[in-house]
Amino acid sequence: MPPYQTLRLLIAIITGNEYAHFRIRRKLLQQLFMSLTGTRFGRRMQKQIENNTAWQETQASIAQIMRQHVPKNARVLIVDKWDPTLFHLSRHQGWNFPDRVLMPEGYPANDEKAIDHLEQLRKRGANYLVFPNAAFWWLDYYQAFRRHLDAKHACIWKDERCVIYEIL
Repeated sequence: MPPYQTLRLLIAIITGNEYAHFRIRRKLLQQLFMSLTGTRFGRRMQKQIENNTAWQETQASIAQIMRQHVPKNARVLIVDKWDPTLFHLSRHQGWNFPDRVLMPEGYPANDEKAIDHLEQLRKRGANYLVFPNAAFWWLDYYQAFRRHLDAKHACIWKDERCVIYEIL
């Protein structure tokens, strides 16, 4: 890795700039992929480094919806597999859902744990929960969690791109 990339990566980590960290890691993976093209490791990496223009356009559209319907100072939860892009594009702060620190195993084992996790983050100050369309499966898989959301919280936006709940 060239020294300037190492320095940029360290600065992103130290300053807590998750989006910059994410982008630099992605560039490094692309460079590594070039060295591994044609190997089984290269084939495994390919999906991680491909640019998906349609998804990038969807993310930009969701971010615009968030800027229009979620107050600027609100704390947001986004179901996004720990990708900080929507936080960056929407200019909102908050946590990934599930939060990697509070739930290091990745996904809730059941509806009860999903509800409990939501309540933990609500107590920490989360005001809105965003499901990008790539995470709509959550609403089908965790049916009791969805019933909890629909019963206790207002759905302020719903279309084919995202669903947003106000979780005050």
